[in-house]
Amino acid sequence: MREVFKVVDGLGAPPAIFTHEDECVLDWMPDTEGLWASTRFIDPSGVRYDMHLNILTFEPGAVIPLMETHIMEHGLYSLGGKAVYRLNQDWVEVEAGD
Repeated sequence: MREVFKVVDGLGAPPAIFTHEDECVLDWMPDTEGLWASTRFIDPSGVRYDMHLNILTFEPGAVIPLMETHIMEHGLYSLGGKAVYRLNQDWVEVEAGD
């Protein structure tokens, strides 16, 4: 993923990130009975990045227990398995490679 840095007065450019998912914490989401987790590659409190990059891990039967809303662009790429995702008012079936 590439994002062009936009200068914000008072904040310097953030350092480049070079990492692998094995070096990041798998954060199991609360109130999901251990059925889904997020691997966050960028610290959510690091406002200088102005973006997020996550891998979500779902066990069979997992659901996101809330309506997702985003003020930023949002992409989804399925690495494995099959799922149903709500995009605006539509339910979209996704699977590995989508």
